[in-house]
Amino acid sequence: MILYILFHHRISARSNQGHLTFNNPAVQGTFVGVYDGHGGPEGSRFIADNLFPNLKKFAFEGGEVSEEVMRNAFAETDEDFLS
Repeated sequence: MILYILFHHRISARSNQGHLTFNNPAVQGTFVGVYDGHGGPEGSRFIADNLFPNLKKFAFEGGEVSEEVMRNAFAETDEDFLS
């Protein structure tokens, strides 16, 4: 079973911070994202809500977290935001 935990703490009206955990003993590491807001607050929020789930999806399909998995997760998140 995979646990996905999101703790969101609003720092100010223009800044969002969150902590994401991927609880899988086979995967070790930290996922940190800095979403600069060039797409506006909607863009930052969309990325914060969708990039990590896309990363998990591609990691499970590929059986690991690789450069290709990261590229696919970023590409799908970008495509979804622009559509």
